[in-house]
Amino acid sequence: MSRRSGRSRLAAAIASCLLVAGCGVPTSSDVEYVGPGPAAGLGSPGEGEPPPGADDAATPQEQVSNFLQAAAGRPDTADDRVRQFIREVDRQQWDPDGIRVVRLLGDPVITEVADGSWRVELNVQPVGTLRPEGYLDAVTGSRTTRYEFRVVTEGGGIDGDGRNQPPRLRIAEPPATMLLADTALTNDRYFFPWPIYFWDADHEQLVSDLRWLPQAGESSGQHPLIVVEWLLQGPAPALSRLLQGLPAGSQLVSPPIWDGNRLVVDLNAAAVGEGQTVEQLGNQLAWSLLELRPNSELVLKIDGRERDFVPRRRSWLSEPVRMAVLDGVVRPLATTDPPLLPVLSEEVNTGVLAAAVTRSGELAALVRPDGAGRQRLSVVTADDGEATEQSTSLVADVIGQPAWLSAGDRGAGLVVADGRLYRFTAQGGVDDVPVPGVSGDVTAVAVAPERRRLALIAGDVLYMAWLDREGDSITIQDPRPLPTTLRNLDGVAFSHENRLVVAGELDDRVWLYQLTVDGGLEEPLRDLGNASITSLVAHPYEDSNGFESIMYEADEQAFSFTGAPSRIGVEQLIDAPEETEAAPLSPFFLD
Repeated sequence: MSRRSGRSRLAAAIASCLLVAGCGVPTSSDVEYVGPGPAAGLGSPGEGEPPPGADDAATPQEQVSNFLQAAAGRPDTADDRVRQFIREVDRQQWDPDGIRVVRLLGDPVITEVADGSWRVELNVQPVGTLRPEGYLDAVTGSRTTRYEFRVVTEGGGIDGDGRNQPPRLRIAEPPATMLLADTALTNDRYFFPWPIYFWDADHEQLVSDLRWLPQAGESSGQHPLIVVEWLLQGPAPALSRLLQGLPAGSQLVSPPIWDGNRLVVDLNAAAVGEGQTVEQLGNQLAWSLLELRPNSELVLKIDGRERDFVPRRRSWLSEPVRMAVLDGVVRPLATTDPPLLPVLSEEVNTGVLAAAVTRSGELAALVRPDGAGRQRLSVVTADDGEATEQSTSLVADVIGQPAWLSAGDRGAGLVVADGRLYRFTAQGGVDDVPVPGVSGDVTAVAVAPERRRLALIAGDVLYMAWLDREGDSITIQDPRPLPTTLRNLDGVAFSHENRLVVAGELDDRVWLYQLTVDGGLEEPLRDLGNASITSLVAHPYEDSNGFESIMYEADEQAFSFTGAPSRIGVEQLIDAPEETEAAPLSPFFLD
């Protein structure tokens, strides 16, 4: 979510709401909830295929491309595959220090030299180091790296059967690390982005830990075993301080097997020790495994004895409720039944620049003009249907889109104001939230669906970080820069629990891009030309056509994005006055 000074343009129009009847939001009708969709919104893996071999290329260009795909598949066997590409004299002494995933910045520059070889120059953006456990470690240092090596010919001549064999193309003077192009990582014949789940420190919420499931050369029947082994190994090191691994001593009694569409997982008794219940274990396994085969069921066994558990739904996959601001009044879009929102009474729902409202309708955070071109954050609570607003001490030139982290009497949220991150509470308190390890102003923040992670933009760098919530305090842990080719970043939002949508510039054009939360995947969604984006929001839900739930504000107009931008018109808002000349602004989803 992002907000620039464009919001102040609306302030002059706020007073017009006072002249418009019906400023409240409907206070009847229920929201319809639906069940969970596919894991991470990315579908399910299938059968893969091996990457190209060392003898499959006819040209140096093809061999460079194949070399950058050779590490695809199981990381623990990648060394053997890549080593076949290297000429004999270099092969024996080559000792790679892991798999470095890289994003090519332009095509490889391949130049023929006098000795008949070809010099190869690669300019890349480092993405991460792919570990045997399937996660991407962050990389540090420069945004760009240059690699050089050569393609040479080796062998050839008359074989033992008297046939003339052509020389083979090989890599000489290879980089000290195995390089894997990001296009190979995101090729679903080779890998599949797969979330596994761990409980947070309080065993209150399952949190996603994104892994890359090897497909190349692997049978899909092996996927359950790989996933369970990952679970037994625990969360990725960067997450281990905040997430709980399985209890010590947890082991498989026998490998997971499919019995028709039922997946049988048999663990020993230690897997439900140290405060871990059968229900918690069952849900952790179900969330991590069942979408490997859609519409499947989990049979959980402990030491061979079948155990029952109550399935837990992913509440954030409920159908989104879209809202927007028109003439200072928050109104729902007519895409869903109008929700019950007692906090937005007619007396409160005026003069609003931006808002965040809980799905229960009991809490709202409102940004209002505060005179002299400044803005103030206020909090509204609803007790027995009566809305009570309390102004906070947060006054700034520009206040961004608020986001609630939790509801109830101890509800709290996050908001960016004048380049800093703040926490606000349902009681109207405001605290500065330091963001360690980042430089520059914080210009946007987005909260993950499970409210344990966040994405933020600071100093034109995109970060993923972790929320450590202890009592009423919030700290930001381990911000990790995410590689993106976009610059002048305008906004970020979670379009799924493991995907971000980001707005920024590339080649003097404004784009919407999609990234996985580890930066492994980056792909364009839409070229928006010269649009000036002032806010970006999303909801982790796909419609029946597979389109993400994304909205944004650009050039003083709210837009919905479902594969292509669509202007949100006044006629799409419930009970909007027909005579207004204003445009809907500040779109958002109920938290």
